[in-house]
Amino acid sequence: MNASGPEPDGFGPEVSTTQSMKSHPKTICSVFGTVLFYLASFSLNAQYLENFTGQNGKGLVDAACTGADISTCTPMADLTGVNWTLSGDFSGFDASSPDDFGVINEALTVSDSDNEVCWNSPTLYISSAGEVSLSLDLSLNGTDIESDDYIDAEYKVNNGDFATITTAFSSGGHSVVGDLPDAGDFGMTTVTATGITGDSLNIRVCFNDNGSSEQLSLDNVSVPETGVTLTPPVSSVKERQGYHLSVFPNPAQDQIAFESPAESGKFRLFNATGRLVRSGEFQGFRHTFSVNSLPGGLYSLVIYATNGHTGTTSVTLSN
Repeated sequence: MNASGPEPDGFGPEVSTTQSMKSHPKTICSVFGTVLFYLASFSLNAQYLENFTGQNGKGLVDAACTGADISTCTPMADLTGVNWTLSGDFSGFDASSPDDFGVINEALTVSDSDNEVCWNSPTLYISSAGEVSLSLDLSLNGTDIESDDYIDAEYKVNNGDFATITTAFSSGGHSVVGDLPDAGDFGMTTVTATGITGDSLNIRVCFNDNGSSEQLSLDNVSVPETGVTLTPPVSSVKERQGYHLSVFPNPAQDQIAFESPAESGKFRLFNATGRLVRSGEFQGFRHTFSVNSLPGGLYSLVIYATNGHTGTTSVTLSN
């Protein structure tokens, strides 16, 4: 059923849903939402909010695809300037009536997908925030919403299995299903999950809709607790057991050299706020790069080897 990743083991913890009026919430809180999204986009030590403000046309809008992969779609998916991704089976986007899985009226909108397609959040790092909560707005609107039209709101912690959030409109393992509780259009529903703890959090929302007169949408994806970032905080970085990463000198000034068992891969250097300040690729077991323009302080060096392994360690600059 799910387009990617492992199948959910079952429903997640008990959650609450709030059925609201059909007026779009951006008319009330667009300025506030924009500020929070700005902070999240730049990986600062703040809350996460994706409300799709200023993103009209991103994703797939009026698209036709010749195969299941998103790379077969025309026009190509526009994901420039956003930190979320799309996945699923796009073979139902036909040329006779181009379909949508993109931002329309500042909400992610799905129309006539004919197969399951999914919106994927960036990885959120939540260890510094402690216990966090998740909320998002879902809607099914149209003249022919049916029982096979659904939305699944899912999340996973520490790269485990996805858990599906249940609502008052759940049926057949889906978060929201058409024709429940009746054949009418129920408008906007806010879905929440609480008590989430761990190091990382990923959010996935999957849709299936089979009519051009039907629209499913997602908006206001929020993890409101302070301390949520888009990069690993230095305090939570742990070196992979059995994968030793040596850095010297440490403290360093003009240059950092590192040695690892990996022969090739990529490296990333983050400052204490989680901001990426250096990046590149390496070949060979030892690599040196310049840090002479960076201020003194504590940094985190992360290595992504081509064999899939990672190594992390802390580095102090005395510049």
